[in-house]
Amino acid sequence: MGLVSALSKNLSRKTSVTGALLLCGAALAMLLESARFLVVDRPMVSDAILVLGGGPELRTAKAVQLLRAGYGKRILIDSEDSTPYLGLTEADRLKIFVERAFPKAANQIQLCPGRGDSTQSEVADVRACLHQSNIRKVLVVTSDYHTRRALLTLNRYLPQYHWSVLPCLTNPLLTFTGGSSRDGP
Repeated sequence: MGLVSALSKNLSRKTSVTGALLLCGAALAMLLESARFLVVDRPMVSDAILVLGGGPELRTAKAVQLLRAGYGKRILIDSEDSTPYLGLTEADRLKIFVERAFPKAANQIQLCPGRGDSTQSEVADVRACLHQSNIRKVLVVTSDYHTRRALLTLNRYLPQYHWSVLPCLTNPLLTFTGGSSRDGP
């Protein structure tokens, strides 16, 4: 009985260690994939391209690429206009950036100044810009990790519009490519 009991205990330990390793591996895989859950990458041809605030120069450049590729007819940029830095607000700096970097597209770009410091307050800021125009479909350009939250918030507070979203990658480790083509609509 001693030998059978010892073999049984040894097999039980091996099974426990194997199970623990499998559980740790599954947890690690879930952790690595959780960042991809946050990223929504489904751009669609729209009436307008909306750039949400935070890192606006990179996102604006991405929006201009999309405009040139035919994904929209105009660009709306949410920009904060309440906190001057060196005498200029973000909206002021962004206006100068657009005029210098994209002079040919400048007449298709509209700033939507506001005080947005959260996704929900950004929605309130862009509501007026959207309301002024005959826009029904909007492609949102925002940071990769913000796409899902932005899409959920916009659908909740502005359901009268049809939303799609494209991440502007901010994290080189997060290289989700989705299934869409950036060559055009």
